[in-house]
Amino acid sequence: MYGKLGDLSRAMAAFQSIANPNAFSWTILVVAFAQNGHFLEALFFFRKMELQGIKPTIFTCAAVIGIAASSRDLALGRWMHARIVHQGLRINAVVENSLVNMYARCGSLGDAMEVFDAMLDRGVIAWTSLIAGFVQRGDHARALGLFRAMALEGVMPNDITFQCLFYSCSHQGRLREARENFHSMIGDHGVDPSDEHFRCMVDLLARAGKIDRAEELIAAMPYEPVEVAWTMILGACRVHMDVVRANRVAAMALGQPCTDVESPYILLSNMLSDEQELAL
Repeated sequence: MYGKLGDLSRAMAAFQSIANPNAFSWTILVVAFAQNGHFLEALFFFRKMELQGIKPTIFTCAAVIGIAASSRDLALGRWMHARIVHQGLRINAVVENSLVNMYARCGSLGDAMEVFDAMLDRGVIAWTSLIAGFVQRGDHARALGLFRAMALEGVMPNDITFQCLFYSCSHQGRLREARENFHSMIGDHGVDPSDEHFRCMVDLLARAGKIDRAEELIAAMPYEPVEVAWTMILGACRVHMDVVRANRVAAMALGQPCTDVESPYILLSNMLSDEQELAL
């Protein structure tokens, strides 16, 4: 409980109050530190657990695979995978999903596909992890192909799957496919679009030169537009040399909470410089 709340000192105190901690207790401790980003400490407790003669369970191994995924440590992930196989531990769906995610995030997509293809029950987590891996590599055509294959197998996508889809559609220029799936996400799958989904769609519209529609989408967002959404519009204005719109959008962007207040000014300044060079 304390680990989930991020209170690791209390989690540690609770663990130390156990006279003879078993594999379950050690696993909870490892998971607590891993989930809060303390990977070295989590691995330390994993090793200490072994030194005390307590064999890790398959769930402890899954936690270590999760650490390998989060830290992009392919060597650690492969070591744990080999160890699970060597010890004859029964690989369940949790571990399979963890392995696909780990290999995909570490960029070892051949290994990810090998685990994925061997799975008897491939759910949304495995599909999404694989799709995200190809998006990370920049192979957007393969990512879109996997999304379509996932739909054919009757697996329902989640919010992260759609985020990967929209990102790939943006880089492939597939506006129509993205728009259809955006509506399907809401109407057919009951997934409420997040600000990230909206930003992907704004980026896609802006890249396609449909700046009016991109602005309309920002206005319709149920969230306060963040600086990056306005920056996408400004980037499109620069490509199309729409100075009037850029001035207006820059003013609106600077009225929003920004992570980088200077960026709208920089884009606008660059755009005006481009216009002056063209005039010469």
